[in-house]
Amino acid sequence: MTIDYKGYVALKKDFFKKHEKADWNVDTSSMDQYGVYYKTYCFSDGAQWCERMAPVWRTAKAEVEVEIGIKVEIEKDVKLLEVEFWSTEMPSYKYYEKW
Repeated sequence: MTIDYKGYVALKKDFFKKHEKADWNVDTSSMDQYGVYYKTYCFSDGAQWCERMAPVWRTAKAEVEVEIGIKVEIEKDVKLLEVEFWSTEMPSYKYYEKW
């Protein structure tokens, strides 16, 4: 399921608040040749919050009016950061942000 950044922040904040009494540490992997890396937050109560970050390219399409009454369609490739995240308590979600 894809959500927005505010949804991501709310889910992460709720998860960390639920496990606030537990100590935690974060393990961050090295970035691979494709620009992908992982972060895993491990809590002393056994809970885990995992994130996978990867660059992705998407094509954006828009209609632009260049003169009064003259419209053209344009396509532009944009690079986004895809963040996939999941935990021991919930399924996988994704959100995107400008790179």
